[in-house]
Amino acid sequence: VGGGGGGAVPGGMRGGAWVGGRGGAAGCDGRVGPGGVVAVPGGSGGAGALEDADLVRAGIGAKVVVIPASPTRAEREMTRRAIAYDDAAARMTALLLSLGVEAVEPFPVAAEGTESEGELLARWCDANAFGSLIVVSTPDPARRLRRVLRRAMGDRPVRVSVRSARYANFNPDNWWQTRDGGRIGLVELQKLILDLAR
Repeated sequence: VGGGGGGAVPGGMRGGAWVGGRGGAAGCDGRVGPGGVVAVPGGSGGAGALEDADLVRAGIGAKVVVIPASPTRAEREMTRRAIAYDDAAARMTALLLSLGVEAVEPFPVAAEGTESEGELLARWCDANAFGSLIVVSTPDPARRLRRVLRRAMGDRPVRVSVRSARYANFNPDNWWQTRDGGRIGLVELQKLILDLAR
């Protein structure tokens, strides 16, 4: 994929068909009504925070739960040295509060990745008897995340929707036209193919 050029890309890999599109519900398992719980990975950054805030402002989300990632090697070393630092989840929480989201809670367990997020969210819904859940994601893993959640949730009576963050840099409608988009898109396509082969 060139820096600005547009190499030939099979139609099935283009646009929202494979990642759920930019914005809106991507791969809904069920319609989520007002007052749902919004879950967001801490690493989804400003795009995730903006999407969460908009959902809460619209009355679709009642509160936001921030999912931390497992600490990096550098973060573990800073902890060992007793150095204070803000990880991605802490920065996400601060952004949400700045955006006017008052009900923000930390997720109790760190996730190792997308598959881990699905399993943890399923058990968390069991423990808290939630009826509806909105998971905010950057657009690139949205379709794969929906598959993971569908497997993890099974026949639980929970309505689940995956929401693509509209302000993310990755654009599913023309990802192959930029170098960064091509790199992210091809990596995610490899992960999606492996997931489809399960």
